[in-house]
Amino acid sequence: MKKTWLQRWGSVGHRCAKLLRRLAEQGLVDLQPRKRIEVAQLAETALEDVWAARLALESESVRSFVQRADDNAIKELKQLHQACVDAWERRDKGEMFACESAFHLAIPRLAGNKTITALLERLDARIQLARLVLCTRDEKIGKEIATHKQIINALAKRDEKAAVKAMQNHIGQVGRLS
Repeated sequence: MKKTWLQRWGSVGHRCAKLLRRLAEQGLVDLQPRKRIEVAQLAETALEDVWAARLALESESVRSFVQRADDNAIKELKQLHQACVDAWERRDKGEMFACESAFHLAIPRLAGNKTITALLERLDARIQLARLVLCTRDEKIGKEIATHKQIINALAKRDEKAAVKAMQNHIGQVGRLS
């Protein structure tokens, strides 16, 4: 009699199965029931879809921030930006990408926009995967980090138009395939 995976591996198998389902929910693996597991591929059209969703969500995110956030939120964004700069100066791309993610997820969180926060959290794994493809040149990464200042300055001035434009420029710059 064949044992199932869960019977063979017990709770470890259960935790692995749970982890694989979570990775599948984030779009990082494709689960084929009773067949196989494949690492998700990001085709150019998928990259464009991820970036289009990110652009829409983060544009609305800065609008919410301008309307709802306080000066302490600006201070936190400045600290997150500095963490990105510090990681980049050490040329620690992994830490820099983690800081970059924290910066972008903080904007809707600090604005109190739970819906956009949740949506961006679900999309974040695919954004990180896309960054690995799109952000490989050092000068591009340096420019990406520098544009955070423009976003923060517009948010600090409560200039919604400038904040949206700065965020769109930032995301557009990162999302270019070249």
